[in-house]
Amino acid sequence: MLVCCLTAAMFLTGWNLGGGPRYSQDEGTYTAQAWSVFDFRISPYSYTFEHPPLAWIQMAPFLRIFAALGLGDSAVECARYLSLLTIAIVTALMYVISRRLMMPRAVAVSAVLLMLFSPLTQDYMRRVSIDGVALCWLLLAFAVALAPGRHRWNYGLAGMAFSVAVLNKETMLLSAPALVVAVFTYARREQSWTSAGASVLGMVLVGLGYPLWALTEGHLGRLIRAVPGQFLSGPTSGSVFSNGTGRHTVVERWLSLDSRLICVGLCAAVVLLLVRRFSWLGMATLLPLSQILRPGGYLPSILALMMLPFLALSTAAVLSLAWQRFGDSWAAQQLACFPRTATTVVACLCLPIAVARLSAPPYRGNMNTAADQAVHWLENNTARNTRILVDDEAFAELRRNGRTDPWGQAVYAYELDLDPMAKREIPYGRRDIQYVLDTPLMRDILRDSRLVEANRILSTPVATFGQRDSQVMVRKVISG
Repeated sequence: MLVCCLTAAMFLTGWNLGGGPRYSQDEGTYTAQAWSVFDFRISPYSYTFEHPPLAWIQMAPFLRIFAALGLGDSAVECARYLSLLTIAIVTALMYVISRRLMMPRAVAVSAVLLMLFSPLTQDYMRRVSIDGVALCWLLLAFAVALAPGRHRWNYGLAGMAFSVAVLNKETMLLSAPALVVAVFTYARREQSWTSAGASVLGMVLVGLGYPLWALTEGHLGRLIRAVPGQFLSGPTSGSVFSNGTGRHTVVERWLSLDSRLICVGLCAAVVLLLVRRFSWLGMATLLPLSQILRPGGYLPSILALMMLPFLALSTAAVLSLAWQRFGDSWAAQQLACFPRTATTVVACLCLPIAVARLSAPPYRGNMNTAADQAVHWLENNTARNTRILVDDEAFAELRRNGRTDPWGQAVYAYELDLDPMAKREIPYGRRDIQYVLDTPLMRDILRDSRLVEANRILSTPVATFGQRDSQVMVRKVISG
């Protein structure tokens, strides 16, 4: 049954992996950072403590293996194959958690399917993200905490796994109260407080590694200033209830992709708060709302990835409670007579549903053809020492292909306004740039950068790929 679910997960995620969705800013950034690990660096530019480096350090060896196998036509597409491993781990851990919550097999499979076939999952899980890596560790922490052995060392390991999740992506810290409640609920009654303490101790021991490393590097102050920005600051984007604001746009996109799972899952989570053995699951589902509903600040769209497994598990938990409540009905008795047969039928429906999902936009056509063609043109028509201003996806690809000087060859345009070394390395602005890769991603994320805008104006197109909104141009800078 689990093999059927895993097969459907790998099939859905792997189909047209490089074609959709369109490359995003973070995908190229994390891919480039992972490749820089092989140069014994944690970032090709100055490390800003925006995120802990553990996630892309874990990604690096897999990228090397995928590249050696010849997977992917670009660096980002190669990195996207990591999502196959991620979705397999998430699927398996969700099934384990469901069974450890004593859900019937058919309900456990349903929980996996609810998450797997959600358009939100296929939009965000297919991307290169540190959130996907962190989610694996977060679910592992809950799976270990629910282990039937109920030993104190289990809860200590759960706390350690949770800290690793936080060191992959700080927003996972929102689930800390849910893990403590889960440990307190499922531990032996006489060991409840000591088990919760063991879990917290495990969190602290592993979590201290990051600030201690920053202290040895002399950047503890920068870390202290950077970490609260993940939760409290960031560009102001208004209220989630105000039309036209950034936060409202993000939530509106979530609802347009899969409003049913979000609404049903949140309602189910409220119900679970009233059931002792499922209360932690309701908390884990509802706690991310603190990030969504707070006024102002930056709301990352990838936050939905953290919520999806818990929305599906909450819905399945309510189904499980209903199953127990109405277990005397004729239909429930018939299903109980053939549990394996019924569950196998449910699991075997994975593949037909997966085939039906292939009509969705991420599986049709290639949204990234123009960007890939432009990068290949640059590789074939420019010298190695040519300074080219590019977006993050092209930066990762050119860096993988040998243009490893971040200031003298492929230059990531976003760093021109952020990295303090930019003024020293490129002191004369546009006169130091020979080519600009003008992509939709460049136009979206760098429209406020004066240097990039100046290069777009004082340059002439030498190659054009794609049409309309997806058009990509290679522009040669006009000297003078």
